Amino acid sequence: MDISTLFDGSDEEVLEGGAMNIAIAQLDSRLGDIGGNIAKAIETIGLLSEQDRKPDLLVLPPSFISGLAPGSLVDSEGFLDAVELGIGELAEGIGDDVIVLTTAMLSEGDWVEEHICLLVNGEIMIADDELEDEDEDDETLYGSFEIDDLEFAVVVGDASELDPEELDTDFLIVMDDYAYDEQRAELITGEQLENLKSLAREGECWVLRAGCVGAQDSAIFPGGSCIISPEGELQGDSVLFGESLMTLQLTGEADDEEFDEDDLASWRISAIEYGCGDFDYSVYLDEEGIEDEAADWGAICLGVRDYIAKNGFTDVVIGLSGGLDSSLAAVVAADALGPEHVHGVLMPSMYSSQGSIDDALELAGTLGIETMTIPIDKPFDAFCEALAEPLGGAVEGLPRENLQARIRTVYIMALSNQYGWIMLNTGNKSECIAGYSTLYGDTSGAYAPFGNIYKTRLYELAAWRNSVADVDVIPLSVLTKAPSAELRENQTDQDSLPPYDVLDGIASLYLEYGCTPAEIVGEGYDKETVNRVLRMLGNAEHKRRQEPLGAWIDGISLTDDRRWPITNAFRDAVDDSVLPDEGQEGEQLV
Repeated sequence: MDISTLFDGSDEEVLEGGAMNIAIAQLDSRLGDIGGNIAKAIETIGLLSEQDRKPDLLVLPPSFISGLAPGSLVDSEGFLDAVELGIGELAEGIGDDVIVLTTAMLSEGDWVEEHICLLVNGEIMIADDELEDEDEDDETLYGSFEIDDLEFAVVVGDASELDPEELDTDFLIVMDDYAYDEQRAELITGEQLENLKSLAREGECWVLRAGCVGAQDSAIFPGGSCIISPEGELQGDSVLFGESLMTLQLTGEADDEEFDEDDLASWRISAIEYGCGDFDYSVYLDEEGIEDEAADWGAICLGVRDYIAKNGFTDVVIGLSGGLDSSLAAVVAADALGPEHVHGVLMPSMYSSQGSIDDALELAGTLGIETMTIPIDKPFDAFCEALAEPLGGAVEGLPRENLQARIRTVYIMALSNQYGWIMLNTGNKSECIAGYSTLYGDTSGAYAPFGNIYKTRLYELAAWRNSVADVDVIPLSVLTKAPSAELRENQTDQDSLPPYDVLDGIASLYLEYGCTPAEIVGEGYDKETVNRVLRMLGNAEHKRRQEPLGAWIDGISLTDDRRWPITNAFRDAVDDSVLPDEGQEGEQLV
């Protein structure tokens, strides 16, 4: 992200003569790009200085130098050495009159632990403390330090269990490193903000929340940085799912070089956003709650944007069928990257309806994305001719259907190879659960925006996205027609699957809420249908291992959490009389 335009268009008055400036930088960092992350932090300080807002204390998100969610990178000595060297470089590069606060994973012999790091006068100071009532199982990282006789307490992670009366501090800095799927409910209901406001009131201190923002593979980090006064009032907050910068400018007496807590009544807060689209549905913290569709949409867009940009690409290519999934994927991509970076490919067959073709073209025209049409009839006929003898006659049934999906993938990957466009997968969680996809066809792609989102939820998101636009971005006919892969005459998804509301209801009770099969039946679902869905879930494990990763916004991730063995005869069922299938149904094979 180029942050050179951070203050473009800002007409805020600059407060002069501030005794202390605290800046919260909600910046997106790139995992492993230690040099680039350092440069971004130093550039931010320079931009603040140019606006007479040079910070005395700059709060960076946790693990900013290394990047988020390192996984097994922490087992690499080279990576850990690079992080430690990088922190030293940042300490040297910020100058003598700026203090930087962040966290980092540092190695100590055979141990690797996260530490609260203060970078002061070219040195790295560890500010870790122990909580007085620390539980052995409590993983909360806590620290404290002083600047000009002012007390700062730092908590990394969950601050809800803190006893505000025991803090005895002027400022509580909450460094939040939880992903969106972990804190979604608290963000949407406003519970998280209410907890922070209560901490400020009861602790009689400023609460400054520095949230991580950005996406790393499946994980989405929402940001949500904010500043709350000792009266428990929200004084400033950052846009969720975008980069921003907030400053708290405290003033003391003009002739005092230092000041104490009695001077804290004089202050000013400013916030500047950048690195996010100018959308009417941008989301901010609110104790009354925020719109869950807007929040989920922002998370999905951030996942697409960061996956593409952080892996060195600019454009995506999507197969446009005129159905819900591909239509919604195109809208997400256009919002995340800009329509000029989205390329739609129509690949009609003899089974493609004119209505679906028209829907795809109408969507592309509304979005302003480039499209091309490449029919698959000729290669399909050639394959059928070549395979007729080996398959014992005319190519029919499952081979005929799956052949079409695989030809389409060949087309898209050829365009990807030629132009460097990333192929977006358009599958969803419901299809993934049921195995309703073609290996090396529907399962192809680098990233699946909806891979962890149920089909019924996609209809809700599509209706919401239309409601916040001046026109129906997604044609209404896409939302009302029966879902179909259009791989045979008059095909619909419900020829092979239970209705999506039934499939999703059973699957969510089983996967998200841990209900037993008998408990699911107790919720009103038919026993035979429950057994069928659970059988599909077990039969499709081998496909899920080949699905691309996707945004993880709620519940469990099928690619990260669901790790049943592939070679496994057990199938969960309502009673023991239900045995594993000897084979699998229709599209559930390959």
